[in-house]
Amino acid sequence: MTESFDPEASQSEEVLGISELANILSLLNSKTRIKILLVLSEGSKTVGQVVKSVDESQSLVSQQLKIFRDEGLVMMEKVLENKRLHRNMLTKKGAMVAEFIRAQAEQLSKQ
Repeated sequence: MTESFDPEASQSEEVLGISELANILSLLNSKTRIKILLVLSEGSKTVGQVVKSVDESQSLVSQQLKIFRDEGLVMMEKVLENKRLHRNMLTKKGAMVAEFIRAQAEQLSKQ
C-alpha cells in the first residue's frame, strides 16, 4: 500500500512545529555549534569567554552566535553602556535545545 499526499497531515505537521524542529536540528550539524550551546547553557558569556571554552577563533564563534541569534536560540544583552561589552545567553528555546543535546549525549554515553 502506497502513501498518498494528505494536505491535512501536512498542516498538522506544521502545528506540531516539525519544520522548526527540522531547522533547529540542521543547525546542530557542527561540533562547534553544539559546544557553544552547551557552554551558554552554563550561563551568559561574552564572546571572548565562549572562544576560550570552545577553543575556536573569535570570528567563527561570532558567526555561529549570529546564526543562533537569527534563529532565536541566543540573545545578547549589553553589559556596559559606554563600552561595547555584550553577553550572550540562551533564550528559552535555546535552553530547551541545549537540554535536549545534553540528555541525548548522556544517553549515548551509556550505550
